Amino acid sequence: MKYFPNLSTAFRLLIGLSLGFSLLAWLTTDLNYTEFADFFDLSIQSIALSLTCVVISGVISAYRWQFLFPDPGKPKFRRLFMVENTGIGLNSIAPIRILAEPVQFSYIAIKDKYDGASVIASLIIGRMIDLTVTLTTIGLGLLLSPTPTKLDDGFWTGIGILSVATLTVIAISLSLDRWKWIQKFPVLINYVNVWKELFYRPKRLIIILLLTNIKWILLGIAAWIISEQMNLEIHITQLYVMILVINIVGSLLPGLPSGLGPFEFATTVVLGLYGISKEASFAFGLVTHGIFFAPPIIIAIANILIYGPPLLKWGNIYIKTPPDSLKNTKVNNSPLN
Repeated sequence: MKYFPNLSTAFRLLIGLSLGFSLLAWLTTDLNYTEFADFFDLSIQSIALSLTCVVISGVISAYRWQFLFPDPGKPKFRRLFMVENTGIGLNSIAPIRILAEPVQFSYIAIKDKYDGASVIASLIIGRMIDLTVTLTTIGLGLLLSPTPTKLDDGFWTGIGILSVATLTVIAISLSLDRWKWIQKFPVLINYVNVWKELFYRPKRLIIILLLTNIKWILLGIAAWIISEQMNLEIHITQLYVMILVINIVGSLLPGLPSGLGPFEFATTVVLGLYGISKEASFAFGLVTHGIFFAPPIIIAIANILIYGPPLLKWGNIYIKTPPDSLKNTKVNNSPLN
């Protein structure tokens, strides 16, 4: 039994490496390498400007994460910025991208001893809001500008599945207090309270949604800058929707370290629907991939050198006991100011 995690990890690595090499093999088959190389003639200014957009997007994302913690005593913004990017950076170099949340939880809940339930809730809420915003944007984009092929059905099916999963998580998180047995678990009580606090503060929720949109728009602008340099004939609004689709597909599929393979595959397929050549799409995917993930990887290295690696010692998780949690049979639902 003690060997199961090692076998499981090895199996996941094998899947990631196999799929990554398979996708790269498909991408490099019948590729015109001369035409492909021409698309890498980019100016330093465009790369720097695109990287700046990615970094600012990361700043906005960390600022949003701070809003997801209950008052008072939120983690400091600078700490959240470093930790969030460390999770993204380490996650991006893993064949199976499941490291972001555990790494972020390790730093904030275990090393910093912030309430574990609040950290878990903030991470889940953040992912649910990301999915809500991206799926809504993709849906609107497909309605206003359908793809010129019959793959719309596939996109709508994927949107439907992810939407149902998102709504299910939200519904369960907001209704856990109806089950009396959770009174035995302070972590669940705190988890529900974080969700309810956010939904009882609509102004804060609106700010979070606004910050989420700005975060993704900045990434879209970063990609558009590269597409302009490569002379890709595609409108910025279409490209923005494509980047959201590519990000979802690229993050779900396992691949080589740094996520090499799935991201480029998704870019080539999605841009190909709009008549962009395989050489241009593949080159665009490689450059955009590097620009999106270089800052988090660099920040992750710096954070580990300064503060040390993440350490998952589950016995050290701090759980704040909610007041009167064992006296009441239901979580307090009063609005929080």
